[in-house]
Amino acid sequence: LDQRLLRIIRDASRQRAAVGTPVQQVGDFYRAASDLQRLDALGLRPIEATLKAIEGAQLDDPAELARMSARLQLGFVASPIANVDVGADFRNSQVNTLAIGPGAQALNRDEYLQPESEALRRLYLGHMMKVFRTLGDAPRQAWDHASTVLAMETELARAQMTAEQGRDPKFMDNHLSLDEAQAMVPALDLRALLAALGMPPATTLIAPDVGGLKGVQAVWGRRSLEDRRTLLRWHVLSSQAAALGQPWRGLDQAFDMQRNGLTQAAPLDVEIERLMGMALPHPLSRQYVQRHFTE
Repeated sequence: LDQRLLRIIRDASRQRAAVGTPVQQVGDFYRAASDLQRLDALGLRPIEATLKAIEGAQLDDPAELARMSARLQLGFVASPIANVDVGADFRNSQVNTLAIGPGAQALNRDEYLQPESEALRRLYLGHMMKVFRTLGDAPRQAWDHASTVLAMETELARAQMTAEQGRDPKFMDNHLSLDEAQAMVPALDLRALLAALGMPPATTLIAPDVGGLKGVQAVWGRRSLEDRRTLLRWHVLSSQAAALGQPWRGLDQAFDMQRNGLTQAAPLDVEIERLMGMALPHPLSRQYVQRHFTE
């Protein structure tokens, strides 16, 4: 599959297709992501506007926090606050239903909580400190910011469902009215969130991870404004590091290699394919279907 996708991506990069077509989107993404010299020259400019927006946002206001969550979900694949998706209803697969869940995190639940993952958490903490230093943090400040992120993410992870529960449709089949869901997370204005995502107000939705949703309230409802900004800055940087220039791309590669016990980084083409799968899943999927499912 990976080799087939890489062929599609490389073929698209050699074409000058009409604007807005899947071929143009895939080809432009590949050419931009391959131009490492330009990425190095750009520095943080690709995410500068979002970082400034985080600094200026009143994140203790539920509606503004919701709009920021929507901005991050739409612009960076996922939000660390909460995410809304559309999928088949657990009770009727012919019906699509809105689902809301907790925010995205860098590690999985067990990696935050299990004693055997202590070495990984230390590695992650050190990685965060290096990244915060690139923003101008002094060593102590970088430690404080990294520790804040790890503490917040650990608390969020502790509230979330286990992997076993995530495989149980009955556990996740939690239909709620919008008002019932809102009562769980008063720190986040759900109507403002749906509006910012371009979705109509829903009368009902599914909350597959009710505990995780309550965890969103526990963390985002009581943490300071500065702590909230620290976590959001980290999310933007960490989610985009692989697509930025140096030193961020190199720091991300080094962490990934150490985490996975690798001796060398993945080839650039493979990394671009991974990034494209997250950022442009629909154009890439359409190209795959057109090429390999002709009937």
